[in-house]
Amino acid sequence: MSGRYAQSTKVSVSSSVQQIEGLLKKYGATSFAYGDDSDAGSAMVCFKLTDRQVRLTLPIPRLQEFRKTESRGIVRSDAEMRVQWEKSCRQRYRALLLIIKAKLVAIEDGITTLEREFLADIVTPSGETVSQVLAPQLRSMYERGQVPSLVAGSDMKAIGS
Repeated sequence: MSGRYAQSTKVSVSSSVQQIEGLLKKYGATSFAYGDDSDAGSAMVCFKLTDRQVRLTLPIPRLQEFRKTESRGIVRSDAEMRVQWEKSCRQRYRALLLIIKAKLVAIEDGITTLEREFLADIVTPSGETVSQVLAPQLRSMYERGQVPSLVAGSDMKAIGS
């Protein structure tokens, strides 16, 4: 298995956030907000594109997750723990930038739509994202075995037929 995308990046989180904001503005975003709660292990990037409000949540590691080395469980110093945590955060923000860019390019090229690419992250009038509203319902349907055919309602032929 290859390593994580951008695992050795030196690009700071703040630089990645600036690049994300610049990219969003290039594609027409009219609003932008960013926040993080490293104690809770999450960050968010919010923006408005056309008439949709989008809130992307980025899971980030908690500092204490780096107390010990992964391979041998050796306890790290506070300074080394912080170095490893910052490295992990930088990697995640680079990956988020890549995801956003791919989605925006695909939308611009007519391959997909804003709703299709960002549906789970569109903010509803309640302040929750579509994912927060629908994920529990979807989970419940699967737990109850109410799963539709993989290609239900499609005129696609099965592979190999």
